[in-house]
Amino acid sequence: MVNRTSQPLLVWFVAWDVIATAIAWVAAYLLRFDTGLPLVNNHQPDFELCLANLPLVSILAVVSFRVAGLYNIHRLRRFREEIVAVARGVGLLVLLVMSTNFARQYGYESRLAMLLFAGLTAVGVLVARRATWIAIGRLRARGYNQSHALIVGTGRLARRTARSIDHAAWLGIQTVAYVDDDAGRHPTDRPVVGPVCDLPRLVQEHHIEHVFVALPMNRYAEARKVFDALSETVVDVRLVADMPALGASALTTSHLHGMTFIGLRE
Repeated sequence: MVNRTSQPLLVWFVAWDVIATAIAWVAAYLLRFDTGLPLVNNHQPDFELCLANLPLVSILAVVSFRVAGLYNIHRLRRFREEIVAVARGVGLLVLLVMSTNFARQYGYESRLAMLLFAGLTAVGVLVARRATWIAIGRLRARGYNQSHALIVGTGRLARRTARSIDHAAWLGIQTVAYVDDDAGRHPTDRPVVGPVCDLPRLVQEHHIEHVFVALPMNRYAEARKVFDALSETVVDVRLVADMPALGASALTTSHLHGMTFIGLRE
């Protein structure tokens, strides 16, 4: 499920993916057949065949990138994850284009052109996405496109988590308050707005999109209470690791200012 705030960005990415794919498809033909490279069997497909296949290629691109996870948008996504997703999406796209052309016995086929198409598409999609994320990061650092977060816990780890999020202004995440069952804990930087059982209400009242579980290692068993409390809400839940061993876990992880955030559910 995509948050409403992510929908315009999703449309933006889909549009630029289609544009990058279309440019790569045409450029691959021109580089292969209009640059003097030797032809196979002296056969050059008509340029009209290339253009006629463009709508199908664009549709297959959106499908491939969706399957590869390129449209799973969240603020803590790493560049490495995006590179892997682009590689998977482009690989699937090339396979789909080649298989559909073969099934239709389409007259346009060239291994070198497909290789050029794959490389140009990958570069175009990555460049468009990096440029977008850089621009968004600068806007967020100036106060635009903000989202809100709660931190479960009030101890050293929770306060360090709040400081790390504050320093990463490009994320556009504002930490609203702490949540803790222990009413005797009162950090000075932000208020404690309630116990864990109040999380569903707090998420609605403060328009929360992120919940960071920043409990010390001896309280990790309480993380399950957080997950159960938020099981019916649309919110990103992440566990902040308090020991290096959790980095080897099978859960998804993100890194920020030397700290590890573990994704329980996205």
